[in-house]
Amino acid sequence: MTALTSSERLPRRQRLALCGFEMKAARPVSLYMVHEGFDERTYCDDIALARTQEELPLGRTVKRVIINRKFPRGAQLQLAGWGLDDVRDGRYLETSRLQWLQQSFKPEQACKMYALSPGMMCVESDINKRPSLGDSGGGLIANFVQQIGVLSFRHRGLMHIIIYMNVSYYYDWIQRGARQLICTKV
Repeated sequence: MTALTSSERLPRRQRLALCGFEMKAARPVSLYMVHEGFDERTYCDDIALARTQEELPLGRTVKRVIINRKFPRGAQLQLAGWGLDDVRDGRYLETSRLQWLQQSFKPEQACKMYALSPGMMCVESDINKRPSLGDSGGGLIANFVQQIGVLSFRHRGLMHIIIYMNVSYYYDWIQRGARQLICTKV
């Protein structure tokens, strides 16, 4: 799973699936499916699925995550991402390790002021520790096991407000899309 904001403008040969913790394992993407309702202007339905040319190397540092129709609202939240790291000499540096950040749900009442589309949810980061460039498409994980969101974008005016696509909202679409990608011959 990923967000379109993270990959739509890349040429097909540059689309890669990254996984791992201390070492990146990159696999070329052979097929991908974009949600049919995706709106580039509003980021509505900013979710996509990707199929890699080779299997991902499941093991000690690469695990499957759970997706579900519901998620625990009071869960500990972590964003995992390979986004760019510290700025040095005015340049962002690539990270050699998967990074993660604690996140927390914004109260639903507070999120209404952002005029979110159905399927979006807002989460808050510490003002000094927030997602970086390249983290779009990263997974919001609850309690270290269940993926509940896909990072879409940071709020333009409030950089500590992060907008995610709600995986539970898209559960049926994800199931249908995964079956279709698996069954399609390349």
